[in-house]
Parts: sequence; structure tokens; C-alpha cells
Amino acid sequence: PDSLELVEGKVRGGQFFSTLLTGLGMSGEDAYDLSVACDTIFDVRTLRVGQPYKAYYSDNGGEKTLEYLVYERDKVGRVVFSCSRPFKVWTASKPVGIRKRYADVTINSSLWNDMRAAGVSPLLIISLSDIYAWTIDFFALQKGDRFRVLYEEKVCDGEVIGVDTVRYAVFSHDGVDFPMVMYNQKDGGNIWWNEKGESMRKAFLKAPL
Repeated sequence: PDSLELVEGKVRGGQFFSTLLTGLGMSGEDAYDLSVACDTIFDVRTLRVGQPYKAYYSDNGGEKTLEYLVYERDKVGRVVFSCSRPFKVWTASKPVGIRKRYADVTINSSLWNDMRAAGVSPLLIISLSDIYAWTIDFFALQKGDRFRVLYEEKVCDGEVIGVDTVRYAVFSHDGVDFPMVMYNQKDGGNIWWNEKGESMRKAFLKAPL
């Protein structure tokens, strides 16, 4: 709310949930009771060093009172603490969007560096290495090898936070293409096939390139 004063910070090393609260102005008793109110919603032992938080204060005649604390669990999840009695705790999430992307990356130095240079999130490497695990030795990629990939990525606040689905990809090596396409099964799982209609996990066993 606009009427509240915002103070931002990060969890410091050696700081517990209770000491974070008392450092922000709560009494020891209130900090303990709020910790109890967390119950199954938030395990206070999972407080991580370096994670950001936002503290909101009201101003009553020059006396500032901590009203809310918002702890950023990760890039998407938040835990909100109402710091006045009766204490309440709930979780919230930032909206996550899905964006379709096409990547065309030729290896000159390393797959990681070349993906970044092409403006592609290196998180895509994890998905590709899993799909092509039985076909390509990712530790033996060569200069001139090329990936063309149609995929979807998860975006939060304009930042890529993960690769959602690889729809189609072609890995080219020494003039030979290794294509694959995703098929969504009835049970909701995904499976990837090569151009012969064979499962990518059964067609090869890290075939030598």
C-alpha cells in the first residue's frame, strides 16, 4: 500500500527467521508467535542467505511499526507475513508467462558461450542434453556443430526462469542432421522421436559422431 514505508534487504549469513524479525523491529515474543503461526505454510528453517525481502512499516506519530514482511522464496514464489496480531501467513506467486522461441546456434567456442552470444538462455542446454542423451556426447561437441531448436520458455518479470518444452530440434554434425520432434502422450507425458519414428531414448546409445 502507498501509505506504508518500504524497506528492502537480503537475508544475511547467520541470520535466523526470529533474528530477522527482531532486527526489523518486532519484539522477541511477537517474533516467536509469528514463527508459530507459520505452521505448515512456511518452514522457518528454510530461510536462505541472500534471498531478498521487503518490509512494510506504518508510521504512527513518528513511531514505525512493522506491518508486513514479504520473503522471496525464489524468482516466482513469495511468502507474506502479517506482522500484527492476529498473525497470518500466506503464499503468493508472480505471474509466469510462456513464450515461443526459435534458436539457431552454431558452435564456435562452447555451447554455453555460443548460446549466450545468440541471445538464447543456456537453460536450454539442460533440456537438449536430456533429450539427446542417447545420441550426442555433449562433452565432445566440435566447432561447426549446429543446433536449431523450436521451444517454449517460462518468463517472469521479463526474465527467463526455465525452458518449458522443446517442440522440435535438429543437431547437425559433419553434414549429418539428427532431427527430433516431440509427441505429447495421452497420459500427459512427452516423448521425443527421430525421423525414423524411433524413440530418442531407444534409437541410439550415444552413437559415435
